Order: sequence, then C-alpha cells, then structure tokens
Amino acid sequence: MVVLDASRRNHPVPRLALWSLGAGIVATVGANLAHGLGHGFVGALVSAWPAPALVGSFELLMMLVRKHHQAAEQEADNPTSADAPVLAPPNPSVALAAPTLEQQARDLHQSGHSQRSIARDLTWTVAR
Repeated sequence: MVVLDASRRNHPVPRLALWSLGAGIVATVGANLAHGLGHGFVGALVSAWPAPALVGSFELLMMLVRKHHQAAEQEADNPTSADAPVLAPPNPSVALAAPTLEQQARDLHQSGHSQRSIARDLTWTVAR
C-alpha cells in the first residue's frame, strides 16, 4: 500500500517498504515451496505460484498508475487547443444538439467525478 500511495503521489518509494515487500515475497514463496515439497517438484511449483502471481498483478497495477501520471503530466506540460478561446460557430442558425446522457456521463467521468456522484447527478437530471 505504501508503494501504491507513493506512486500515486509521484513520490519516491521508501526503502523500508521495498525491503519489507521483498522479504514478504521471499518468505511466502519459501513457505509455499516447503509445503508443496511433500507432493514432489510439481506440487512445490503449484504451491509457490500464487505469490509471484500476486506480485505480477500488483506490478501491473503500478504500471497503470505510472502511465496515468505520465499522461497527466504531459497534458499539463502541453496545453491543448481546449485552452484556446472558443470561436463562434460559422453558421449561428444551426442548432447544436444537446449532449446525450451517455456523453454527459463520459464528460463527468473524465473530469474526475466518482461513479456514485455521476449516478446521483444524472438520476436527478433524468427525474426532472
């Protein structure tokens, strides 16, 4: 959890957290191997696989968090045309279509709203 929090906040990971995580992984794999040795080599491997699978899943989660932060930093460094002033449409007589419920939900999600608040807001909007 400390590693995940540090990654989300874009802080360096404390060495104690890394050492504790490594020691826990080694101890778990060792205990699982010892338990499975009674069933032979295959039993030991089958007993040991959950710890590396958990570590792999955790690392995939960390990759997603890192990519999200890299994309957010690049977006902050390179302002898009959305920051430019909005010009009037070329033909003002054309009516603009109202955004659909799906588009409203996507816009709220992209702006950082939680699913619960989106559901609450859109339910209230539809009920009116």
